[in-house]
Amino acid sequence: MKKIIQRNLPLSQTYTITGYNYVPLIDGDGTCCDNCGKLISNMVYVTDGNGGKFTVGNDCAKTLTIPQSDAFRLQVEIEAAFNEGKALRSKIQTNLKKGNITGAYKWESKDGGVFIVFLITRGGSSMQAVNYPGVSLTYIKDILITKPE
Repeated sequence: MKKIIQRNLPLSQTYTITGYNYVPLIDGDGTCCDNCGKLISNMVYVTDGNGGKFTVGNDCAKTLTIPQSDAFRLQVEIEAAFNEGKALRSKIQTNLKKGNITGAYKWESKDGGVFIVFLITRGGSSMQAVNYPGVSLTYIKDILITKPE
């Protein structure tokens, strides 16, 4: 079991999750965690009972006192969004390196679905749905190509 250490934000306070985002550190847009002070790219936005607003890293968010519904959201939705972005980046980079694909681009369906289209080296393509485009696409925006005509 991981030991929880008191940092800048009091553990006696209850925090509500108001949002989350990923910002690539390479873009120079990262920020420091209001709880531990470390540079973060996986950001979770929280408010306390007094209306204070804070940006904390995903790991620090797990140590704060949050309502059960937010704890479930943090574990399921937010973790899933960050993990989807990391997995997509890895999949594209690995397949480019192996020569299996010549590139990948974002495609949006008429019903609002977002997909990554992988251009197969031997011809053709395959698609993968993106469940959390608002977060996941920021992980891969620098390695996507423009949609071929």
